[in-house]
Amino acid sequence: MGASGIFTNRKTNARVEADLRIVGNSLEIRDPRDKILLAQWAYADMTPARPLRPGRPIRKLRIICHNDSEAHLLIEDPDLITLLQKANHALRPPRKPLPPWLFKVAAGAGGVLLLALLLQLAAAAAGPLSRMLPVSWEAAANQRLADHLLRSFGGACTGPGGQAALDVLGQRFDRDAARGLPVHLKAVKTPAIDVYAVPKATILVTAGMVGDVETPDQLAAVIALQLAHLDLRHTAEQITRRTDVGLLFLAASDIAPTFAKGSLGHLVRLDYDPPEEIEAIDLAQKLLQKADISIQALGSYFRLQELHQRARKQPSDFQTHHPIPAKRQDPQGIQPFTRPALTDREWQSLRNICS
Repeated sequence: MGASGIFTNRKTNARVEADLRIVGNSLEIRDPRDKILLAQWAYADMTPARPLRPGRPIRKLRIICHNDSEAHLLIEDPDLITLLQKANHALRPPRKPLPPWLFKVAAGAGGVLLLALLLQLAAAAAGPLSRMLPVSWEAAANQRLADHLLRSFGGACTGPGGQAALDVLGQRFDRDAARGLPVHLKAVKTPAIDVYAVPKATILVTAGMVGDVETPDQLAAVIALQLAHLDLRHTAEQITRRTDVGLLFLAASDIAPTFAKGSLGHLVRLDYDPPEEIEAIDLAQKLLQKADISIQALGSYFRLQELHQRARKQPSDFQTHHPIPAKRQDPQGIQPFTRPALTDREWQSLRNICS
């Protein structure tokens, strides 16, 4: 490949238009008049005579040689420039630096991805962490969060005899000492048909639920289902996952009140998945049997909910949060001993608790 360039002696400043020829891995430089060899530079020894501008196409390339400090060569032939740049990356202009705002965007995106990863790790660890919480911590969290949740509903209903009836119902389930904490039942004045739970063993029964059930046994069955979710740590796991673990720990401290206010919505909107619901139904029936309450009551209330749903044309809050299995096997057989969850007088007092 033949080309030409300006060869300059930097000591004498003598310039000559030289003939350039590729020889192996080097560039041969000759005087065109007498063909005398002026220099022969290896590709690897070449370097730009001055810094190259980033991102700018090169039309003229001025190079020097490490082994020939007395001369430099100016090349304007585009084909030769391209060839030399392929052979020696030092002759290529550096890439144009990325704008600073792009680094900020990348850093922000990286932060978001890191946060998402941490949240995923927290969600994955929610189950084990919720099971590791000591009962004493959960007791403190339970009391504080229950108090804040009650205040968000305007306080508990205090109809004459109604709370006493709830206490009697709670005591029916307190025989199961494995829970580690007593069952506390409170009624709240809201038309929503649901029961809300706070770890560990505080159940808030809505006025809508009290009015929706037909018997105290059905109400006991609904409470047993929520207790089952608590005992199986479904509730603690969901709250831990949704509040990134911190709420249950902070709830046991004095700084919880301000922190917890924005997180109370998580306690009343826990949507259990079908496997959790099936597991909880099985345990709820065992809790009812231990309390000598009819285990048929849960299936009876499920059927009542299905009838009410067809009449209302929409599911209740309870059905939204608890995916009742469409194909379920209600318990068969006769229990050796049962007694109503409440007496008629207690049930009447409870029905009027929020009046």
